[in-house]
Amino acid sequence: SSGINAEYGGRFLTSFQTGIDMVLIATFCLLLAVANSEASDNNFIKNVIRLSFSFRILRLSRHSLLLNSLGTALKDASRELLSVTLFLFVIVFLFACLEYLAEVKEPDLTGGK
Repeated sequence: SSGINAEYGGRFLTSFQTGIDMVLIATFCLLLAVANSEASDNNFIKNVIRLSFSFRILRLSRHSLLLNSLGTALKDASRELLSVTLFLFVIVFLFACLEYLAEVKEPDLTGGK
């Protein structure tokens, strides 16, 4: 019988790799739309879209044992990575506040010039 073999169709459409492919296709189309527009504030949007192309590494992981093991290690250590990232942001925020307080000019309360 001629037709599409849909035995694994549902599993294929809901797989992680297919989701990555769809995100890549959508971001490429969005990049083309932004590149053709005349607005001058597109640099940030273009940079974010170009950053999303790093998902290609995840897509290629199915062909490389090393990238596959790296993905598994990152998945297993995701909780620790999120904790370290949160700690880093808190430290940067605190040091930024301290630097602001150190550099802000105090008002002259004595009335002198």
